[in-house]
Amino acid sequence: MLKKLVAVAIVLMFIAVPFLVYKTLINIPTGWLKVIYIIHLTFEATIIIWILMIGGISIYAFVFGEGGSVPRTD
Repeated sequence: MLKKLVAVAIVLMFIAVPFLVYKTLINIPTGWLKVIYIIHLTFEATIIIWILMIGGISIYAFVFGEGGSVPRTD
């Protein structure tokens, strides 16, 4: 189940990053500014999505008790 969650998050990342970049490019003039902005947005969106993904996995693991490195002692 955890592997499916990671797979979905990675697919969403590949969909969301180009969409965010394209959506904001409409308002930006051409030239070097556009190139810098594409790179910046791509990194920023990727970092945000990775943080959300890791947070989601942590919450999922906490709620359902899957994953994690602490052995159960009961």
